[in-house]
Amino acid sequence: MTNLQGNQQRRVSSLAEFQKSRKELDKSCNQLFKIFQEGNQHNSQFITLITKIGKVSKKLQSQRFRIAVVGEFSRGKSTLINALVGEDIQPVRAIACNRTITVLKHGLQKRIVCHYKNGRQENISYEQYKVLVTISKEAAREYRSDELGRSEIEEIIFEHPDLELCKNGVEIVDSPGLNEHPHRAAITQKLLKDTDAVIFITNASHILPQGERDLIHDFRNQLCGGKNEPANNFFIVVNKLDQLDSEEDKQDVKEVVEKFVYGQNPIIAGENRVHFISALKASPGKSEKQYLKIFQEFYCSLENFLTSERGFVEIKQSATTLEVIIESGLNILQELENDLNCKIKASEVEKQKLIEQIGEVSGQGIRIRIQIQKLMSKMMDKVKQEVCEAWKQWVKEGSWEETLRKKSEQWNSDKNLILDQKGIVTDYLNQFIRELSEEINKWTDKNIKEIVKHNLEILDKEVNHEIKSLYKKNNIDEQKFHKRFNDEYGGFASSYTGGFGGDFLNYLIGTILGGLVGLLGYVVALSFTPAVALGAVAAVIGASTFGINSIYDQIKKAVFEECKKQFPKEEKQIVDKIIEQINSVISKQIFHFKLKLIDEIIGQAILTCEACLEIQEREHAKIVDKCDVEKAWICQKRREIEQVQKNIEAILPS
Repeated sequence: MTNLQGNQQRRVSSLAEFQKSRKELDKSCNQLFKIFQEGNQHNSQFITLITKIGKVSKKLQSQRFRIAVVGEFSRGKSTLINALVGEDIQPVRAIACNRTITVLKHGLQKRIVCHYKNGRQENISYEQYKVLVTISKEAAREYRSDELGRSEIEEIIFEHPDLELCKNGVEIVDSPGLNEHPHRAAITQKLLKDTDAVIFITNASHILPQGERDLIHDFRNQLCGGKNEPANNFFIVVNKLDQLDSEEDKQDVKEVVEKFVYGQNPIIAGENRVHFISALKASPGKSEKQYLKIFQEFYCSLENFLTSERGFVEIKQSATTLEVIIESGLNILQELENDLNCKIKASEVEKQKLIEQIGEVSGQGIRIRIQIQKLMSKMMDKVKQEVCEAWKQWVKEGSWEETLRKKSEQWNSDKNLILDQKGIVTDYLNQFIRELSEEINKWTDKNIKEIVKHNLEILDKEVNHEIKSLYKKNNIDEQKFHKRFNDEYGGFASSYTGGFGGDFLNYLIGTILGGLVGLLGYVVALSFTPAVALGAVAAVIGASTFGINSIYDQIKKAVFEECKKQFPKEEKQIVDKIIEQINSVISKQIFHFKLKLIDEIIGQAILTCEACLEIQEREHAKIVDKCDVEKAWICQKRREIEQVQKNIEAILPS
């Protein structure tokens, strides 16, 4: 083990730290990948994030650094590489040596693969390798470049498990001398492809001849994409410092180099890009403490550049990309949670709608009851008005009076004129009451039937309109409901659920008139009492000079006239009783059944709503249970993602 290797093992390599961070970040990628794969079963948006994570992971796994060591022949490129990897890998001799591009990289086992320009590949031994990578001594002594141009080798890949620097993901590209190479432009382009840093090596004892300066300018321009500006990833290494005898010579060399590199037209940007070393004195088995120290400084500068200005920049970019992916993932989870809350809310809204619908249906019943009561009241007001008008017209015409006068002539009584005058008056009065009741009944039969029929039809039309709107609002099949209602209540129930037919109307009128017959007789009997006519009868008897029959006729006339005088006083009571009878029959026979029908409709609608509410409540409970499970999963995934997020933050250098 060289001193350099020992020192490398004693300190923690920044490249090793970088590789550790890279692997940890890739581990975070895998964790996110698994989380989002599981999430893809819940939301297809995760597939996009899975693809993005795959790209980040692939980039992290393929992360490696590529260093190109360039310069003219015999500047110590191979010696420098051997010092960097801590092992004598590259052939070294005093005269020009390498003739092809060699890439040193980490591998699980030693393996050397030769890639030919015709696409052929073959594994070669280390002995074959040393032959293939070197030009002949004759060509080197004579500085012939023709042997370089005739090479059929494209490049040689040297894999090794124990090479320092390479173990931490660094590939080192060793190039042939470029000063006389016939394919210099092509080789330079190949060297710089995907290169993180270029190390140009020059000789301290023959510092920066014009050819080297031109070559450095050419590299600088290509590294900067043709722009005339300093290159950040360009290292100038002055080798063979041990060949300078005095400190003055070493100082002179430093001044020449620094003036060229950092002068009016700077070649390099960044710190610690120029180093003065002795690669030979830092090589395995040949190291000297003085030169080993300055070589370590160069090694650390290179390592720090690769990690801080290349590697960790890439890691930060990957971490930034992952942060965006994480935020997108968290947003998707939030959207999922919002969707679940919306489902629960929508279910609650549906449940609330049904509750409100029950209230609305109940309200409909109350409103329509009030409306029907108003319609009923309005109809009865009109009936009353029409009855009163018809009554007045009948009374005014007086046909009833003439009829009753003629009939009064046929009244009779078997009571004694002297002994039972009150009995005679009572007999005549009863006959008057009976005949007046008959006339009133005739009038009601003629007028009330038409009045009631007309107004009932108007009421029925308006009430049925309200009921039909009730069916429609509550989505009830009218015909089916009518049948059930009619089957339940029978009789004339069909008339209460529909319009008025002739039979039903006749039934109603008959009920009204039938009630009036007895009722009016009773009312008239109460209104006309014997006391009404007794005074008049006494006057007739006292003044009479006629015979018995004539006295009876005079009594008839007196009773009739007194009753006629009393009649206007009792009209209002009679008319009120007629209207009361109409109202009673309609209320009991129609209004009652219509309200019963409404109650049945409302009851049916409420039952339907309650059944729907019960179903909705069961469905709501299922939705809540399912959403709770989903929310628990979301919460778990959110915690997992946030933990990955914290891990990534911890990975990044402060």
